[in-house]
Amino acid sequence: MTHSTEQVVTHCDRAVLLERGRKVADGLPRPIVNQYLDLLYGRTPAEQANPVPGGEPVPVELPVQLHEFDPDFASRPEPLFASRPLYNPYEHRWGDRRAEVMDFALFAGAEAFPQQVRARSTVTCYVRCRFSASLVRPIFGITLKTKEGLTVYGTNTEMTRMETPLSPEAGSGVIRCTFELNCAPGDYFVSVGIASRDASGEVVPHDRRYDAVHLCVEAADPFMGITDLGARLRVL
Repeated sequence: MTHSTEQVVTHCDRAVLLERGRKVADGLPRPIVNQYLDLLYGRTPAEQANPVPGGEPVPVELPVQLHEFDPDFASRPEPLFASRPLYNPYEHRWGDRRAEVMDFALFAGAEAFPQQVRARSTVTCYVRCRFSASLVRPIFGITLKTKEGLTVYGTNTEMTRMETPLSPEAGSGVIRCTFELNCAPGDYFVSVGIASRDASGEVVPHDRRYDAVHLCVEAADPFMGITDLGARLRVL
């Protein structure tokens, strides 16, 4: 018995979901883990109390790279996330939708939505969020996982202590995340999400999109493992 979903997906070929001692599901690990997350966080949209005044997005000055790709990225009201290249239609999504992840754009160097990314490339991901309620200190998070579900790296706006926090009053916001893809060749998935904390300090998921973006990484210099630490060997 375990609460570690990554170990279940990585090491098991069958999983059983228990709720208060009662078996509620039995089957392949990934679908059972998704059901566990549904039970843990809930997927039923809550009533959208405390709506954001106005609701009109505030104009945002976009980086040149993003502006040249899509000058309306920050202001467009419709969701385009699922229509973008690299989107994984088998993502697992849940939350009360008081904030939503609406769109994303991903670059490897200057190339938008690359079919393959060379290891050690610099990756930049832009994500557009929309707020339909007043939230206290919303938290945006991003995670990179292997296809087996092992977390390679994850961070969020609370952990990094961003100087400019997300502002729900603006109605929408764009987050940029840049990282070095120092990984072994293979298939990886990017998860993104937005949450906040309630009065007790508990995290409330608003829109979590797990395994939503698929990255195919091709080799640079060979090594063993999943992360390139850039070791240099020299005989003295």
